[in-house]
Amino acid sequence: MLLWFVATAVLSVHFVFRDPRFDYRWLVVGVLLPDLVDIWFGGARVMHSLTGAVGALVLVMLVTAGRRPIRKRLIAIPIGMLLHLVFD
Repeated sequence: MLLWFVATAVLSVHFVFRDPRFDYRWLVVGVLLPDLVDIWFGGARVMHSLTGAVGALVLVMLVTAGRRPIRKRLIAIPIGMLLHLVFD
């Protein structure tokens, strides 16, 4: 089941962004993060909600303020989390 999330997210981002420099490794981390975190809490909890994904986006934007190169890489994590919600 995890390969479903990885494959659909990678294909979706590839067709939407078409950026050869996009780091798909961070996207895969973001796609798998909700399942890896919520497994310890006994099911779908915070990470399987829009609040968790938007919170991760806000966190990435605040932490990487003024550091564009790292932001371009880490923004893939919340994108992956949002895609996990779509494909779930």
